[in-house]
Amino acid sequence: MHRTPLVESRPKDPMSLFAKQSKPPKDGSRSFKYVDPWRDCSDLLGIRIIVPLASQKSQVQALIEASHLFKVLDVDDKSQGREYNELTYGGLHLDLLISGAVTPLSDHVRCEVQIRTLAEHTWAETEHEFIYKGPDGVSKDTKRQFARALALAELLDQELDKGVQEVSLLKSNAPLDLMKGLQALAKQMNWSLGSRGLTADHLREIGALTDRSPSELLTLSSDFASKHRDLLNRIRDEIGPQAPEFDIRNHALAVQPEAILVAALIHENPFAFNSQIEYSDLRDLVLPIARFVDETGIFSTD
Repeated sequence: MHRTPLVESRPKDPMSLFAKQSKPPKDGSRSFKYVDPWRDCSDLLGIRIIVPLASQKSQVQALIEASHLFKVLDVDDKSQGREYNELTYGGLHLDLLISGAVTPLSDHVRCEVQIRTLAEHTWAETEHEFIYKGPDGVSKDTKRQFARALALAELLDQELDKGVQEVSLLKSNAPLDLMKGLQALAKQMNWSLGSRGLTADHLREIGALTDRSPSELLTLSSDFASKHRDLLNRIRDEIGPQAPEFDIRNHALAVQPEAILVAALIHENPFAFNSQIEYSDLRDLVLPIARFVDETGIFSTD
């Protein structure tokens, strides 16, 4: 996923719940909205996930549906079922039951998750404030301005998705995907992101020396990080930038996300990797990492 989504959350304001409960249902079956608001109100907790690209909305939905933390009660995709000549907000709303969550007033907790693009979010927040919750007397021309803005937001999302897809298919984009993947791993582990320029230089050299594709190197790094998190944490804590023993002259690679890849390559085959970088300037940078990973001693011999 490109860039980390923005996440907003809020509990429902008690007075807002009171006002909502005071409104009878549309069928007029009772004088109040919910039989039990603590059980039946779908947005006691509200979460909004804002993504850069429209194609990422379904990715976020898939992650939520695959999680054991939630049970999906309902999916409301506002973009579906619209007429060809109809302009409406296209966010994706999920009604969730939070597994194992209870309160003093109910034996479960429901949550509404809204997934929208940044363009949709900008339009929706502005329209909500100035039109939906705005003053009386807003002219039709002004409302048309907001409708035109929504059309432009939809067009922006479509064009960005197409552009990103076209760039992603370029062979030359693969090294950048590797860099982004390593940066994402580093961020998950509270590892320094270091210098983007140095990362690009190091990955270019590692790729040439190992004759491995960027996708292979990223898969190797991800698998290693998932299985050897404690080892990587030791490297970070003992020679990373916050460590008392940190020395930029000797531990420069420990500042960089590509240290995860280097550790994975050493762990996979220390003899092969040592041979590949033997006459490279990278070797001196690799040695402090190898001290934690190499169990053969090959990196300690010159």
